[in-house]
Amino acid sequence: MSNAPKIELFSILMNQMFMLVGYFFFSWSMFELLFFYWIEPLIATVLRAYLGTYLPLQLMSGIGGGFFAKIRQPLFIRWAAQTTGVIAAAAASLYFMLAYNSQQPTPTPLSADWIIFILLFTAVLFLPVFMQWRQGILPQAELLPLQSQILMHGLQLLTTYLIIAAVLFALYFKLAVLAVLAVLVLPKMAIELLIYRGLTKV
Repeated sequence: MSNAPKIELFSILMNQMFMLVGYFFFSWSMFELLFFYWIEPLIATVLRAYLGTYLPLQLMSGIGGGFFAKIRQPLFIRWAAQTTGVIAAAAASLYFMLAYNSQQPTPTPLSADWIIFILLFTAVLFLPVFMQWRQGILPQAELLPLQSQILMHGLQLLTTYLIIAAVLFALYFKLAVLAVLAVLVLPKMAIELLIYRGLTKV
């Protein structure tokens, strides 16, 4: 049996630990942590749309009428319905995150280092797709690393914003920092492990 799934499991656990290390040892603010959790599903949604909607529509034969014919296809309509919920949740989360940040004694701007970190994360997420193209393989979600599949999972996309809402609720009531971080990290880890178990179940 390959050790790849075990490595992916270790990577899932380490990702959340990395967030805690960044907060305690690299002076990341709560707003920066929340912003990363906020943008992660959006990046995954773009990747999911590219693999699950854009490429299949491009490969469809016998569709006349160009763009307007394609957006009438059930595949596009299903993607639009799924994505609307994610975008609405993201917009609401961003509004309350910015409101929280503006109420702090010293509002935290996103630093250049943090933006570079997010760009690197995006590049790493899309790298397997680029490698599939380079190998002459049509990119497919099923061929991506497990961690990428977990990030694109529908359960992950929506529950992440529920976790952000729970964290903002905890911050509003001024819970202890460790309690707030537990609300942020533990549910996220539990959901990723649940999805991991479903994807690796034989």
